[in-house]
Formats: sequence, structure tokens, C-alpha cells
Amino acid sequence: MRKWLCATLLASALLAPAAFAGTPSFNYIQLSGQHVNASATDGWGWVAKGSFNPAGGWFVSGVYRQANHVGDALTNPHAWHADAGYKFDFADTLAAYGELGWSRRRVTGDSAGGAHVEVGLRARLPLVQLEGAVGRYQRNGGFNEYAATALFHVLPFTYVAVGYVSDHHARGVVNRWQAGLRLTF
Repeated sequence: MRKWLCATLLASALLAPAAFAGTPSFNYIQLSGQHVNASATDGWGWVAKGSFNPAGGWFVSGVYRQANHVGDALTNPHAWHADAGYKFDFADTLAAYGELGWSRRRVTGDSAGGAHVEVGLRARLPLVQLEGAVGRYQRNGGFNEYAATALFHVLPFTYVAVGYVSDHHARGVVNRWQAGLRLTF
């Protein structure tokens, strides 16, 4: 599934018509609902994320997410990460980025933190923006995260976001499906 998503993102990025699409935006706020699913967990929650590009290629970003009543223990895990990054515009409609920051997760009194590193691509087509990323977290024993998002342009500065995130831990895989609204500025 990940290989298919990455191949689709790359093909879309290469075929993006520059005349009808603008540069991918790194200035946004987004609020999404999420469904968390793994072998021993199943729950719902929400995600708030934002990014700000003050000058040049530099940007800062942050994510906060919380799941409600996950698994039989009825825990409410929440996690966040804050990053600083740099974007590289390869074409009018294609940008690659890298970011580095700090992450923390808390589950019923147990808290862990560590570094967060992420690299990704953003391609903007006339009515949709595609995003793909690979991240590495050092908290909770370390794990990799793979993410793919499609943003559908519905109004000026407004997108409906649909995404899939897969966390690969030593103890298993946690999948998150997300849908929400992104406002760009």
C-alpha cells in the first residue's frame, strides 16, 4: 500500500500542470477527526496541526493529537511534536521538505519524549494537493511513521483533507485514518 501511494504521489508531482496550480503552501491550520486502529486498539480522536513559513524556505510546524477510549483500558493517549524545517521548491508545483523537532506522548500517567525527524514531498495540482512523508520518532523505543494526504480545494484558501498515517513500532503497527478541514493563508 505504501509503495502504491508513493508511486502515485511521484507520478502526480511529475505530471502537475504548472499553468493551473500554485506552489504548495506551508502556511496553514488544520483540524481533523481520526480513527485509530491496531491489533489491540480501536478508537476515535482528533488532530490539530499548523505550519508557518515566515521567510524564504524556513518554516515552523506543530501537531497535537488525542485519541479517546482506545482499547479495553479506555485510555486517552495524546501526543504532540513541534518542529523547525526547510522547504526546497523543485518546480512551481513541487516542493520537498525536511524538519527536525521534539515529540512527546502521554498515556495514563506514562510519558515519553524524544527527537522527531521528517522528510516529505508536496505536489499541487489544479484542484488537489498531494502530500507524502516519512518520519522517525525516538520516543517510546523509536518508530517510523509513513503518511499520505490528499487535500481537495473546495473554496478559496480552504481544503478538505483526507489522509492515512501508519506508525511502525517494535510491538506492531498502528494505523490512523484522518479527515478534516485545512485553511491556508
